[in-house]
Amino acid sequence: MLNSMGAPWTVVEEEHLIESLELNCDIVSIANALGRSPPAVGLKIIHLYQKGRLVVMSEPTYEAWVHRRSQ
Repeated sequence: MLNSMGAPWTVVEEEHLIESLELNCDIVSIANALGRSPPAVGLKIIHLYQKGRLVVMSEPTYEAWVHRRSQ
């Protein structure tokens, strides 16, 4: 991807970030794929969380949530 350091994030980049996190990709790999710095990716994760676009759960919490939804 083109180097977009300092440029505003696009919706496509945000979606790529969220999907990459769901696939357990590390921040350095995500940053490299997006042409962003790891601190920029970390900051974007915080912003997405604050806007309610990203939910962070531990694995046991997620599994319990999935179990409750399937009942």
